[in-house]
Amino acid sequence: MSIIKRALHHVSKLSPGSLLKKILRPRGVFQERYNLESSPRVTLYTNTPEQFPGYQEIRPLDEPGRDGRPAISLIATVRNESQIAAQWVAALLSGSLLPEEIILVDAGSEDGTSEILQSAATQSPVPIKVIVEPGVNIAQGRNLAIESAEHDLIAVTDFGALPDQDWLQKLVYPFVDDPGVQVVAGWYEAVDSTGNRLKRRSWPAIEMVKPARFIPSSRSIAFRKDRWKAVGGYPEWLSLTGEDTYFALELRQVSDHWAFVPDAVVRWQAPESLPEYWEKQYAWSAGDGESGINAKYYWLLALRWGFTAASLSLIVLLLILGIALSSWWYTGIAAGLLLLGMLYIVWQAYRRNIPVLETFTESAAQVAQLLGFLRGARNRPTVDQRRLRTLAGCFFILSGVPIDDTGGGARCTQIALELLRRQHLVVFINRYPKYESEELGIQIHHPNLITSPIQKFDLDYFIENTPPSIWKKPPAVLIEFPLDDFLPLVIRLKDRGCTVVYDLLDEWDTSLGSTWYTRKTEQEIITLSDQLVATAPGLKSRLQELSGRPVHLLPNAVNLHIFNATSSHPIPDDFPAGKRSAIYTGALWGDWFDWELLIDICDQYPELNVVMVGDYRGQSPEHPPNLYFLGLKPQWSLPAYLAHADVAFIPWKINQITKATSPLKVYEYLAMGKPVVAPDLPPLNGIPYVLRSKTRQEFSSNILEALTLQIDPAEIDRFVSQNSWKARLDQLLSLVEYRKTADLSPKIPPGE
Repeated sequence: MSIIKRALHHVSKLSPGSLLKKILRPRGVFQERYNLESSPRVTLYTNTPEQFPGYQEIRPLDEPGRDGRPAISLIATVRNESQIAAQWVAALLSGSLLPEEIILVDAGSEDGTSEILQSAATQSPVPIKVIVEPGVNIAQGRNLAIESAEHDLIAVTDFGALPDQDWLQKLVYPFVDDPGVQVVAGWYEAVDSTGNRLKRRSWPAIEMVKPARFIPSSRSIAFRKDRWKAVGGYPEWLSLTGEDTYFALELRQVSDHWAFVPDAVVRWQAPESLPEYWEKQYAWSAGDGESGINAKYYWLLALRWGFTAASLSLIVLLLILGIALSSWWYTGIAAGLLLLGMLYIVWQAYRRNIPVLETFTESAAQVAQLLGFLRGARNRPTVDQRRLRTLAGCFFILSGVPIDDTGGGARCTQIALELLRRQHLVVFINRYPKYESEELGIQIHHPNLITSPIQKFDLDYFIENTPPSIWKKPPAVLIEFPLDDFLPLVIRLKDRGCTVVYDLLDEWDTSLGSTWYTRKTEQEIITLSDQLVATAPGLKSRLQELSGRPVHLLPNAVNLHIFNATSSHPIPDDFPAGKRSAIYTGALWGDWFDWELLIDICDQYPELNVVMVGDYRGQSPEHPPNLYFLGLKPQWSLPAYLAHADVAFIPWKINQITKATSPLKVYEYLAMGKPVVAPDLPPLNGIPYVLRSKTRQEFSSNILEALTLQIDPAEIDRFVSQNSWKARLDQLLSLVEYRKTADLSPKIPPGE
């Protein structure tokens, strides 16, 4: 009874809205598995810009000659396409721009397709290489073709999807116009057997596309080969479908500059009959079920059709009762519910401006999607085992806070994201919950990411459910908080041959660690660690004194996949306009935050809007009118605020904590091209465009100087490229790899 009482007490504290959210929260196979924010710069190349009103970064398409673009390898996979094989090759070879080579992987055709292609190759002006590999799936076939490609630039399409004559010419033009472009997304249209556009609610429509968010299909895409390598190729662990969506999402994580060319069109013959259409929806959704992509969409379908099934069951029950009891009351209720349902369907069709019959057609397609997703989800354990065997390595990250804390911008989160980009399994374990005053709804999910509080993590279960290949190259363990709760897990992982790295982030023997830090626990962790790193020179010296061992300096850095000054950033709705502005992003608590300095700046510069982005809880109830608290924001939204500010600043005191702090936000400020005004802190030595201030008076005068400071973008680019999380992880992995390959675990000289 006490359990029931406690449950009722807990429920009574929830608001109706939060209670409904908990009830409707996705569960089981419907929990999201891929949701990583990335903001690559996306340039739209089109000669019809009016098609995308409001989009800012647009460039016109031109017509490069053969000497004006890099060499191209075009690849595709095929199986049993003899009826269209000759036509498809002819369409490619009639293009206004031809690739240097065409590589086709035949997955074991039994209808003469391979022979037709071999014959076409003998007459082609372009070398055509046909690789026959019976039984490969689409991802394996594409990877095999790309491995065989001689050129850096890869264009991909589906066999049977007929390209417009200028498709390839337009698709590769962005690489000519801007050598920094890494990926180009083209467009594709569904057509019937006569070549006319075939409209279905499930087929994408160009008028609904947002260029910055578009996830392309591999029917029409081009990329540099090094980007394909960076994501580990197409995901061969999927059974058949869904590989191009997953591949494109991974490309977004490792590619800073995309282009979208809606004029580069291939036309694919979509299924015309309803049974074929539903079958295609079922097959595609199975791939999503295996990978867990778009799980939220399928959860909404499950809720919708669960409610529909329950309603229909109720109607049938009422009808049975009405007939059995000869009661018009039950029969009338059933008829009324059925009528309401029909009226709802008609209203939905009217609201969407589609025929009523199409509503039923698309409803059946949704059922097919849901069933396909569930079929794929049933196969997920087997698929996961295949996926885990392909990974480059495994990292345990032991952090004090969850991965989505502080808007998803913490150091531990950035290291985890970069590891995911390197095809690592990341086991992210936290000790404490979030203490933020507002829930941002940040979701950080990936099939290669496991998150858990330390209290719920079961190492035995993890070992049982991961393939032995994970342990052939023992995982690494990165400890970011020296907590007693982590010691049992660290000891067990150490016994299994794992490399342990202690990462000293802050001066814990201060107010920062007053409720949990002990020197004894930190010393035990130091003893267990194979490598020691620190974020700031002061912390490095402290750790060297404690350990008597070399310590490597590993400062904070910037996520260049998010903080990109060359991208277009619309001004946020809550950003104060009308004046020049100074901005701070970060924590608004702690005995190091200088509230008096903040107010002084506002008072001295009334013509300046002072913008604070962080978890504001009323710490400054009576503040000047030019001081704006915008609240906590997700990390991915910060570039838009920084882009529209004139100067960035850090209103901290100079004390024991800040002298040993590597301010992560400084790297983000500079990546967005903003001069920085900060206290005179040792970790900021040598960082360009940071005006260091020894006193409050100097800080205020530096604000004025920063407003007129001229920034050299080239110098900033050099700095941030050397201080990105990619560069930091290169350093960290080199330490881990050194430990794993060393015979006697010798110590290497500390990093400078």
